[in-house]
Amino acid sequence: MLLITTLSSVAGVRGAITLAGVLSVPLLVDGMPFPGRDLMIFLSAAVIVLSLILGALGIPYFMKFLSLNDLEEHERELLKARQAATQAAVTWLEEWMSRHGDDDAEMKGAVTARIIESYRQELQAMALERDNQADHARKRYALETDLRLQAIQVQRKELYRLRKRRHIDEQMLQTLIRELDYDEAALQ
Repeated sequence: MLLITTLSSVAGVRGAITLAGVLSVPLLVDGMPFPGRDLMIFLSAAVIVLSLILGALGIPYFMKFLSLNDLEEHERELLKARQAATQAAVTWLEEWMSRHGDDDAEMKGAVTARIIESYRQELQAMALERDNQADHARKRYALETDLRLQAIQVQRKELYRLRKRRHIDEQMLQTLIRELDYDEAALQ
């Protein structure tokens, strides 16, 4: 795990934000040059160049020591963290529903149940990650996404047909098309 952390550090950010911050220091203060501005720019540029060199040389060096077991352990830890986060979301949604179920209970219950079900399917797919069923879940998700995208295209064609036949006006068409665009963007 220490090796992955070290590798991530070497491969990380190069200091562009630091240089941008230093370059935002004013040239003059009360008509006098800002003291040490040139030194700050030089030092931040030197750190960036040094980190580029260290990354170019360090990444291949550390990759030699990275074993497949380290990567598998890292993937297991990622999976556990994802499961914990997803379970926390399900628990929170269930608690939210019990607190806010009084007004519009039917609508809130349906929406919350749909979200919880999607999270539970995600948890189930994560639990089956080591089996071939994870591949099945990915295929199912890809098929669902593809079908939803195709259904959006059908909706879009129908809206244009309704506009052509003057059943809806241009403003209504644009509003509905924008909603479909948002739905499509969310799926992609």
